[in-house]
Amino acid sequence: MTPKVIRGDTLCTALLLVTCAVTATAQSAYAADLFEAHDVMEAYLDGNGDYRLTWRVNDTAVLFVLEVRTRGYVGFGISPKGDMKNADIMIAWIADGAVNVWDYYSYTEGRPKLDSHQDWRVQLGYENETHTVLAVSRLLNTCDESDYVITDGTLKVIWSFHQKDPRSAVDFFHHGYTNRGSKSLHLIGKSPSHEELPRDTLTWEVRNNNITIPTRDDTYYWCELFKLPEFGGKRHIIKWEPIITERNLPYVHHVIVYACTARHVASHLLDEGRQCYFNMPETYWECNEPYFGWAIGSGPFSLPKEVGLSVGGAGDPRYVMMETHYDNPAFHRGVVDNSGIRLFYTAELRPNDGGVLLTGLNMNWTTLIPPYQDAFTAYGHCGGPCTAEALPKDGITIIGGFVHTHSLGRKIVARHFRDNKELPEIMKDYGYDPKYQEAMLYKRPVKLLPGDHITLECTYDSRERSEVTIGGLSTRNELCVNYFVYYPRIPLTTCVSNPSAASVFAGVGIEEFWPNSNWVKKPPSNNVTYWGYFEYYNWLDEKKIERFQHYTKYGEFWYVCETRGRNKVENADEVNDFYPIINRPLEPPYDICNPPTTTEVSETTPPFDVLPTDDARFATLAPSRSTPTMVPFSKNIDDKSSEHNGRWPEAEPEQAVGRGKPPDTPLGDDDTEGSLNVPHVKSTTFPKAINNAVYKDISGASRTPPPGVILFVLSLVPVLLFR
Repeated sequence: MTPKVIRGDTLCTALLLVTCAVTATAQSAYAADLFEAHDVMEAYLDGNGDYRLTWRVNDTAVLFVLEVRTRGYVGFGISPKGDMKNADIMIAWIADGAVNVWDYYSYTEGRPKLDSHQDWRVQLGYENETHTVLAVSRLLNTCDESDYVITDGTLKVIWSFHQKDPRSAVDFFHHGYTNRGSKSLHLIGKSPSHEELPRDTLTWEVRNNNITIPTRDDTYYWCELFKLPEFGGKRHIIKWEPIITERNLPYVHHVIVYACTARHVASHLLDEGRQCYFNMPETYWECNEPYFGWAIGSGPFSLPKEVGLSVGGAGDPRYVMMETHYDNPAFHRGVVDNSGIRLFYTAELRPNDGGVLLTGLNMNWTTLIPPYQDAFTAYGHCGGPCTAEALPKDGITIIGGFVHTHSLGRKIVARHFRDNKELPEIMKDYGYDPKYQEAMLYKRPVKLLPGDHITLECTYDSRERSEVTIGGLSTRNELCVNYFVYYPRIPLTTCVSNPSAASVFAGVGIEEFWPNSNWVKKPPSNNVTYWGYFEYYNWLDEKKIERFQHYTKYGEFWYVCETRGRNKVENADEVNDFYPIINRPLEPPYDICNPPTTTEVSETTPPFDVLPTDDARFATLAPSRSTPTMVPFSKNIDDKSSEHNGRWPEAEPEQAVGRGKPPDTPLGDDDTEGSLNVPHVKSTTFPKAINNAVYKDISGASRTPPPGVILFVLSLVPVLLFR
């Protein structure tokens, strides 16, 4: 069958086609041919390879290409939780020589409703013997209350398809329970899927060697040392990809490779490896500079074209330590693993040597998440004492990063302060998904100067937990960290904070301990330690939660500020500090949907909710001068008056929960302090011996190692779009 092609007259130029080969004789349905390679991001949305999404973005709009194994209709959308509730949906199909694209919304699990404001533009569509291919575009922010704002951060994409075309825009078949699903994606900031590597690019693999995953615990960390190859001079690592043993994907949580600076690493190369963080030689501990890695939900990653990780040069590491985090909650036996990382390197050096800076919260029990909470926030700091001592005069440029919590994380924001003024956020992810550990390329590079302060805010949902969750290595514990990718590379590797134990105790009302012990004296508590006090504390009391949240934010903390080899930064490491005092708050961003009333609008200027055929906001995506092709239907398209076709499940009563809010709306106002209006809280009621003693972990281990539970994925490719 010859595919039918529908497109605008200027489509080939508009999409920067590699070739205008989508013609009547086209045989391939692969959408990647539509773009130049460096522009393309792609993902398979299903597990069978039947639904392929390819896209590219600019500052105002996004172009999607859907390639689906069907000759019927195709559904695509965004929703808060990956289901139909409060979803923003598009349904499209090809019939009678025209592409039909309709905009819908859904407040419930029932059949979606036709949106009165149609925001999708058709760019191309065709069918062949097996597939339907559609190219459609939309503004990132349509200013339609029924549409989601497409932002950086994680969005939950929903998809569906059916083998038949709809009867009309309001009378279509239910897709069934297999031809549908959802997937978390970074629609903005994801590493491009097709990049041209230099011709001299070589690869090197670092892999585990037949590691049997233990069954004595559900979490296991394995560390092993490796010698880097002889590169023949300075080279740049520009890309890496995971090598996961077949069928072991459910067990491998992350693989991260650290650079080593210790002089005596060679003496341990014959080791078969060690369980990380337990009885490790000091040499292992000194491998504390993140280099590259992989984590659950991610894939291959490429660095921006202006940055490479230096190897083989003077001062570059000769040895690395690979850490693998295994999860085996079902205690399956006989699981043997050879997973690792394949890196790509070249002699074509980039302009800058890149580095990675760890920020956030140190792994310690003082990171404490109460149970039963839908939105509790922890705060980690990289503050002025550390940046003033460790950053060069001109600072560093942050180009991207990778954030990480464990299973409770739902929202992460990195705030930036300078001279008591809050600057725009470095990053924000209000839809964070712990099962989608993908790095982000930031839309704008951020300059971090000496004296600047970064606060990483991690918001957790612990409603399904009945006990307190503490910070730690296990996936049952929690984390709040961000690996920033930056240039130029400097010695600083770690800039994190620990909440003061005194602030934690004050937050739950503990006033005094019995001498030389961890037993609570005041208030009277039936002879329990502080940990027993946490277990029996009434975490359902909203006032008590409000108090604890206040102390978590404004209480005293201390820094961990280290360089390569775990060398402490003088006048910064273990220095106490507080949440920044803000004299000049962050100015609200410009609202394109509600521009200032003083702006004069010409009578000839169309309102924003009208998309003229020459709308410049689409120019760099697809400046087609033809309006979207839609088939007129004789049936009334007001779905409120149309009859139900009987194939959709009975809908719940319509309730617009959360509609009209873009996905980057915060989960809640965690700055509401009620009567607790003291900006800084410092408790001095505990002897120094008690404060120091309770910094020890429950197991008795002293200050925990640098958070290695994270993938610091450096998958950041510069946005070189639309030059």
